[in-house]
Amino acid sequence: MSSRAPRRLPGVRFEAPPPRPGALPRMDVAAFVGFAASGPRDLPVLIEDPRRFADVFGEDLELAWDGRRGEVVTSRLGAAVRDFFRNGGQRCWVVRVTGAQATTNQFAVPGLIDMNNPTGPGITLQARSPGSWSDRVVVGASLEATALRPDPAYAPGTASWLAAIAASTPRLALVVDAASGVSPGDLVRVTLSHWPGATSSWEAWLFVDRIEEDRRAVRGSRRIEIVGATPARWLTRLAAASGDAPATYTPSGAPAALPPGAVVRIDRVEMELRVRIEGEERFRLGGLGFHRAHPRWWEALPRDLDLLQRDDPWPFEHHAAFRRELLAPRFPLASSRPCDVGATDTAALPLAMGPWPTYGAPLQHAAPALARDGLARFDAAVFVAQGLADLLPHQVALEAEHVLRAHDRSQGAPFQGVHAIWAVDEVTLIAAPDAAHRGWEAASAPVDLALGFDVATPSEPPVVARCGCDDSRLPTPPRCPPEEAPAGAFGPSDRGPAAPRNFTVEPREGPPEGPVALPVGARAFTLRWTHTDGATYVVRESTTLERGNGEIRLHDPIVLYDGPGAGIDATAHVRALPVFGRSPGLWHYQVRAVVDGVAGRWSSIVSVRVTTPERALLSDVDDGGDALARVQRVLLRMCAARGDLLAVLSLPERFREAEAIEHAARLRSYDDPADRAGLPPEALSYGMLVHPWPVVLEPTHRGNARRTPPDGAASGVLASRAIRRGAWISPANEALADVVALSPALSPSRWEALLDARVNVLRQEARGFVALGADTLSDDPDLVSVTARRLLCFLRRVALQKGAEYVFEPHDDFFRREVIGSFERLFSELFRAGAFAGRSPESAYQVRADTTLNPPSAVNQGRFVIELKVAPSIPLSFITVRLTQRGDVTAVAEVR
Repeated sequence: MSSRAPRRLPGVRFEAPPPRPGALPRMDVAAFVGFAASGPRDLPVLIEDPRRFADVFGEDLELAWDGRRGEVVTSRLGAAVRDFFRNGGQRCWVVRVTGAQATTNQFAVPGLIDMNNPTGPGITLQARSPGSWSDRVVVGASLEATALRPDPAYAPGTASWLAAIAASTPRLALVVDAASGVSPGDLVRVTLSHWPGATSSWEAWLFVDRIEEDRRAVRGSRRIEIVGATPARWLTRLAAASGDAPATYTPSGAPAALPPGAVVRIDRVEMELRVRIEGEERFRLGGLGFHRAHPRWWEALPRDLDLLQRDDPWPFEHHAAFRRELLAPRFPLASSRPCDVGATDTAALPLAMGPWPTYGAPLQHAAPALARDGLARFDAAVFVAQGLADLLPHQVALEAEHVLRAHDRSQGAPFQGVHAIWAVDEVTLIAAPDAAHRGWEAASAPVDLALGFDVATPSEPPVVARCGCDDSRLPTPPRCPPEEAPAGAFGPSDRGPAAPRNFTVEPREGPPEGPVALPVGARAFTLRWTHTDGATYVVRESTTLERGNGEIRLHDPIVLYDGPGAGIDATAHVRALPVFGRSPGLWHYQVRAVVDGVAGRWSSIVSVRVTTPERALLSDVDDGGDALARVQRVLLRMCAARGDLLAVLSLPERFREAEAIEHAARLRSYDDPADRAGLPPEALSYGMLVHPWPVVLEPTHRGNARRTPPDGAASGVLASRAIRRGAWISPANEALADVVALSPALSPSRWEALLDARVNVLRQEARGFVALGADTLSDDPDLVSVTARRLLCFLRRVALQKGAEYVFEPHDDFFRREVIGSFERLFSELFRAGAFAGRSPESAYQVRADTTLNPPSAVNQGRFVIELKVAPSIPLSFITVRLTQRGDVTAVAEVR
């Protein structure tokens, strides 16, 4: 017997309204727990279509190489969710589990400088969730500047005008467009430049605190005076060598007077972030401000853990619309620091940011990708909460309630793994499809062909160098010929400088040169070329080559770098550009020099093949059964403790008939070597075992056919039946959608033995692939059928729902008659719907709440007991459900 009042899980966003008073509880909502590429850890997320799942949790995660089959093993969570919706499911909750070692990628924001630490590592963003999924992400940042007109009434450059900007509370008079203008939180830049003989300029940066407006309209414009939030930051800007190259700034005071002939320019500046994934631009997010008062403050970018939980800890309401905008589709970046209402703003200014984006890859870690996913080894511990895993069902219920009462909501979800679903009341089906993996271990050599760096000339690009994880196998890459390469269609004027010579690529062996210290990643390399005095350089990148007129060109290239070059060798006049974090594939590069604003010819093309890092290998020791038994037994104890959950269990694909029967017997035993707690017989009716695996046609999957555990499809069939006909209708003989085969093909001669072991066998019939049975693991004849257990789960939920309505009612004869009538009306409807056996209502159900169950002594103690006896449509004997109400606690127990 357990007691539990309906509640909502702290830290979970509920995107649907609560049930209406009197509405029957749903029995079609499922939960799936497993591995995913992205998304929050151990936080249940509501998913109502497969596209939403892909948006939050990404593509199936590559886990290990299966040497027996010659294929990559991926996570099974996504496939289970897609099968659930394919077979009629409408609503599910998904929990991503990882190990504690999972890390989150960091990204330097190109051009954004921390004014409090200008020589430091710079301003960073992080990926929205942990894992190596963001290794493929490249982030670009550009400046959006909108020119503003100064008010003619205040002559720019006068001593009073300059003093107003340089004051502790700066003021600036403007004439702005009536429809746009500026608003609190905007960043305004005032530039004084271009006087005769100027080698530098002054810039003042100020954040808008408030606006004082002159009500007189002037032809669609308005006069305003902006007041700064903090003193303006005055900087001296040294002239750059060319165009949009980054300039050098030094802090300075305001000029005493404007130099004669100086040009005054006033801009409102904002930032645009661009995200490229595998060379394709996927996201653009513009209009970002640099102050917390701005409605689109760049540091308001939320992590998944913040955005998807119900109680978002973000303290500023004026960012709510901006954060909702980032919900779908999910923007891949988030702020690297939590926001505190009383914290001082980060003094970040886009000093080195230009109008064209400069891209940067993640600051990579030395650890392998799978280790950064928290899955360096397969471990059953990621699926369970440590404090609840080894408790019996009644102990699980008591401890879980204690944890919920003591949990701090600001810390996210209170449980890990399958136990994260404990307090999501609407869930009635649960599966852990990734628990059936065989386990993996680190590989000692690359699994696939480890092609490293392929250096190509403008002719046909051959493979001339290879590199996997052992750089000693790299020969010295050939250098490009010293003469100029053909200009091709992209060639500039012949007046420009010669194409850079000796354009080569080398693997990274140490930290990159230059002021920004980036950690070395496993997929990093350096582009090098000979330097020309007085030149800056443009490097462009593409993932595709195109051929025409006997020439090879970059197709749809992007500008990767525009500047003087990232480093200089000590022994030669050489420029170098480190490149980090490119995803596996072929990448092509060209460079050209720019002298005095005139661009030269493009160099020859250098092609770099970035390899897939070493994958883990599936273990040759077939020990996955221990982890699977551990997870499934913990899951059965949790379902029994909740009292209204059914676990849909699957087996490894490799299990033949004997292994399946042995595993079922292992689950049904009280003790197990891999499980420190016993499994009481009453918990067995809370789980059903399904085998073998269906082979599903899925257009988005490579080869269009995919083998997947059956728990997703079985949960979808159960949910569909509950929606259309009721949870008490058997899901057997329901054809699975898009299934074309089974793996492995079980022998029909062993079907009977499998059914006796309580394994629900999938088989092929004329109308499709169907389940041969619908049994729980229980040996109790009254609870063998899944429909009997699901009916009792439904009645339990109804009893808890109605019990919450009875808390404050006076206990008298009228109240008891009202309660009895309410349940009898409900049971009458269920009887007509086929939920109960029997020829008449009297033989199908009974409702009691008389004085025998509620003597005066119990009434004086505030206790009310109602006994419900039902005969499910399969069993022939009555099963009694007893509802006890005492104070504000509702308890439901099955009495045999």
